Amino acid sequence: MGAVAVSSNARLEIARVMGRDFAPPPPSGVHHSAVIAPTVDVPESVYIRPYSVIGPGVTLGEGVLIDGGVHIAGPATIGDRVMIHAGSVVGSDGRAAEGSLRSARSRPPGGVEIREDAEIGANTFIAPEISRDTVVEERVKIDNLVHVSENVRIGDDALVGLGSVVRRDAPPGSRVLGNPARPIP
Repeated sequence: MGAVAVSSNARLEIARVMGRDFAPPPPSGVHHSAVIAPTVDVPESVYIRPYSVIGPGVTLGEGVLIDGGVHIAGPATIGDRVMIHAGSVVGSDGRAAEGSLRSARSRPPGGVEIREDAEIGANTFIAPEISRDTVVEERVKIDNLVHVSENVRIGDDALVGLGSVVRRDAPPGSRVLGNPARPIP
């Protein structure tokens, strides 16, 4: 029997043996199973993972990462370096299959705006509004399973906790949690 080389890091050795790949995702590209409306301009630095749907009226910034199974309906603006995790729904009117590629003219005038460096957790829902945009400002972190109601503004550097329902504006730098979401110390 020959000698077996063992790594000094047991976890990496187990991962190697199991055949897992811990390399970071490619910096850009659109998976072949993603559905993107022909009117959407996708910058080269954007990375869209499998089974995502990007409807008409959506604007994507540079360096955006859209995870698998995400649905974005326009009008929506996604700022630079935004991460939207798996299963999230942004700007949909609740009719994902029917509404995803409908004409942008049939949508209400308000929409969703997610500004630079924000992170949207998995399975989060951000509702559009008829009268004004629902806005997620810069460097906001929204945890998983959050519902952001229409006509809400989440201020710069805010943190929204797991499973929260945001029905009112969250001030800049705040941490909110619960149903309805309230500031926590």
